[in-house]
Amino acid sequence: KWGLKNLLEVVAQNRHRENSSSEALQAALRRLANNRTKITRERLLEFTTQAHDLTEANLNDVLASLGLASATVLDCDTLATRMLERVCSPPFVLDMNSLGR
Repeated sequence: KWGLKNLLEVVAQNRHRENSSSEALQAALRRLANNRTKITRERLLEFTTQAHDLTEANLNDVLASLGLASATVLDCDTLATRMLERVCSPPFVLDMNSLGR
């Protein structure tokens, strides 16, 4: 969906911006969870698929890569931490097969 040219444009447009912190991601997830510490998979799916850019399968792939494939209720802090860890250390292409891709 995102070509290299698009990604380079996004980087160039946002070069002056600071990266968000884990605390900011935790707070955003809590807002989605109505200021609770946990969010249901269904609620996360609702927000994920709202814009029609992502599917339930996409969410399932992400959660599987975070070791949360079977979770029905997700702790916002744990989810934020694992998401940032995965961004900083993405799986190898060969590992994607073991994630169900």
